[in-house]
Amino acid sequence: MGREAYSVHLRAQASPAYTLWTCWEIGGDILSDIPGREERRDILTSIMRALNWPKGSIAFAPLSSPSPGSVGLEPDLDLFRIYMKRISPVYLFCFGTRGRDILVSAPEFTADPDQAFASKPLFVLPGLQEMISGDRNAKAMAWQTLKRFSP
Repeated sequence: MGREAYSVHLRAQASPAYTLWTCWEIGGDILSDIPGREERRDILTSIMRALNWPKGSIAFAPLSSPSPGSVGLEPDLDLFRIYMKRISPVYLFCFGTRGRDILVSAPEFTADPDQAFASKPLFVLPGLQEMISGDRNAKAMAWQTLKRFSP
């Protein structure tokens, strides 16, 4: 599957959106049923319902895409940049360190005085898997951060 497979997903995203959420696995979750997809979808849905932000406040973008000839994922910053340009968020939220590592390796990343990607404030939250496994501290940290940015 090439990048064109993401075009339907991209068109369905709010544009512009107040926030853009991402994590390593979203690239695979968009296109196929990779392990843990339902659990990630459930935790994200739970967070969004609890936040009760207005429709169009949250968009999702992939940081990875399926590896050609493999069942795994590979980083795909170019795809992420396409989403960033179209969605033009005010804030960027990244769940987990694997996604963070991709973002901080990009030339658009800055850390002075605060973390940003392409001049959009970047907030790294605990990974979705941590929250799925019941880590209350991870859930509380994510919740407290997201609540501060209600539209």
